[in-house]
Amino acid sequence: MKILPQIANDIVIKNMQILGKNINIMDDQGFIIASGQKDRINKYHKIAHEVVKSGKTIEVDFEQARIMSDVFHGINMPIEFNGKIIGVVGITGDLKEVRNYGTLLKNTVELMLNQDFLNKILHMKDRNKEHLIHDLLLGDLNNNEFEACVSRCRVLGLIITTPATVIVINVNKTNVNLTEKMNDDQLIIEKIKDSILSILKNQLSGDDMCVTIGSEQIVVFKGIPSYLDEKRSIKHIFDFTEKIQTLINKKLNINLYIGIGEVAKTIYDIRKSYKTACYSLKIGTKFYSTENFYCLDNVTIGMLIEGASDLLKEKINKIASSKVFAKEEICETLKIYFESNFNVNKAAKRLYIHRNTLLYRLKKIEESTKLSPSNFNDAVILYLSIVFKRSRKI
Repeated sequence: MKILPQIANDIVIKNMQILGKNINIMDDQGFIIASGQKDRINKYHKIAHEVVKSGKTIEVDFEQARIMSDVFHGINMPIEFNGKIIGVVGITGDLKEVRNYGTLLKNTVELMLNQDFLNKILHMKDRNKEHLIHDLLLGDLNNNEFEACVSRCRVLGLIITTPATVIVINVNKTNVNLTEKMNDDQLIIEKIKDSILSILKNQLSGDDMCVTIGSEQIVVFKGIPSYLDEKRSIKHIFDFTEKIQTLINKKLNINLYIGIGEVAKTIYDIRKSYKTACYSLKIGTKFYSTENFYCLDNVTIGMLIEGASDLLKEKINKIASSKVFAKEEICETLKIYFESNFNVNKAAKRLYIHRNTLLYRLKKIEESTKLSPSNFNDAVILYLSIVFKRSRKI
């Protein structure tokens, strides 16, 4: 193991704040790679090199330092890692004083280097997990390769139990309303992503798990109790999604867009669950920006528009751009009327207007668009136009 200069510098700064003495860290060739005296960095330290070769602590008193070139009085100790000397740590000062700090400093430095090494190992494991999940969900794998990928996941502790649903959360500038300073933005996004992961892990149970894919996506594998029927399974997932959305909003003050995939009954359905979660998220954020989480069932109209022919899109766009549709009041009237299953009394009550006022508005819409809101075929076109119009505000 090599001591990296940036790690060494961090160790020097932290320990100097505690001890109030100059500290040097040298590599296994005796060159100073970090020091409180910046002008000494990259210079050769003869005593340090002797410490590396002998494996013993060497003290230098004031008289010895006076006759040596570029050497200060103090104590120099070997830094050991896995039974091997990888460098030297020195503390400058009167021997009677710094000798008391020597063992403590040596142990602290070795502990910090060990912790850094463990952090790197954990980071590598996390990266391996991320790559495996990426291959599992997006890789071009045949059945045998897919089985092998699942097995490797199990070895790393990534056990996906079914039935389950994949939930996808995008963490990006759009979601967290950041400025245009990309470097700062990326740091903020990373911190937010870590906070979201922490919140999620506290809410997961059993074999549920969450991982990151890429720099902006968090994927949750949420198990569903096998005794739940389809209707209650959907409610189970929506309740969980609403709960984490509320917690994230409360603790981090951000609203996130969340995609919910179809229920995966077996491990082989996990890919489809992920893809439907991503597609629902894509359609949902495009056509239903006022909502926070989406599944295929609540983005159906958006899917129709997305897959519509150019001629139909042209017609929808023409209606959505018409003068009568410029009024949000008209769009909301139509939306509530359709959601009330064409029931005039029910719609009027929801809109807090008189029945005759609603009928007047519907008549004005028909006169302007030549489409009757009470005719099913015309109503489909009008509803598509409302969704399309609102998507252009995103």
